[in-house]
Amino acid sequence: MFSVLLAFLLAVIVLLNGATALAQDEQDPCPDGFTWKRNSGVGCVQNDDELPPNGHTSYTGTSICLDGFVSILEPRESKAPVLGPTTRTFAYLCLCDPTDPTVGNDPEPDPATRSRCSDLDTLVVASREERGLPPPSWAAVDEGAGEGGVEAGAVADDSEAGDEGSGTADEGESGSGGGGDVDPEAQAAAAVASLATAAGWLWLERGRRRRDEFDDWIPPDADDDYW
Repeated sequence: MFSVLLAFLLAVIVLLNGATALAQDEQDPCPDGFTWKRNSGVGCVQNDDELPPNGHTSYTGTSICLDGFVSILEPRESKAPVLGPTTRTFAYLCLCDPTDPTVGNDPEPDPATRSRCSDLDTLVVASREERGLPPPSWAAVDEGAGEGGVEAGAVADDSEAGDEGSGTADEGESGSGGGGDVDPEAQAAAAVASLATAAGWLWLERGRRRRDEFDDWIPPDADDDYW
């Protein structure tokens, strides 16, 4: 009976996830600059034509920079729930900043790159302050603006550790952006998933106890009345 219940719960989860994926295919929930791709590891993938020079998409769908560059990221919230009952914040790759900028290796971003991120100068200055580097000569930022942008720039500095991660701006720490109405079907799916997880744990625990009992069993001698 327990096995039948577990199989039923797993089937319900698969059906609900399939219905959610179909709904997201029909209406793109991704932020501006992203496209919904069901087979990616993150759900929303940055458009190829909006990637900056020296930037590319990893096998999980995360936007990253080539070696020798630091990802300057801008958090963007999805328009609808993505891969769950809530909205998510994705990292839009604005610029690939040189790890060790020099006079000949610190070009000003082209107009198209600058137009995609309104706070690009602030993000770059904040990132370089965190790395102990002077701001770029092309960045037009007030003296106090860098301090105000440290929080946003920290996203860019932390991006290298999470390049192969989930693709969100704060990776696993702020996967849900909150806000908006919660879909009842999504709530039901989350509840069923939790129940299935608990049922699976109980099933594994039951198997472990049986294995321990078998390991502790000592067969009787041939002369005992047991035989």
